[in-house]
Amino acid sequence: MMDLPYMDWPMNYELSKFGKIQYLDFPSGVYRQHSGGVYSELTREQEQEGTNKVINKLLIDYNRYKNNI
Repeated sequence: MMDLPYMDWPMNYELSKFGKIQYLDFPSGVYRQHSGGVYSELTREQEQEGTNKVINKLLIDYNRYKNNI
């Protein structure tokens, strides 16, 4: 998963394989937004491309994982 454009979703996904997870309905972290950030410099098309890449990689791994349970 190191070839993915960002790691927050993949990291949470990997952690979910080792125990129960829970949705927290309140802000528990903060992202600092600024004009020099890697993500903030992307075009909408680049953002979507990165999101699709992450989702596709997670779906491939999930299907492989669930078939081995």
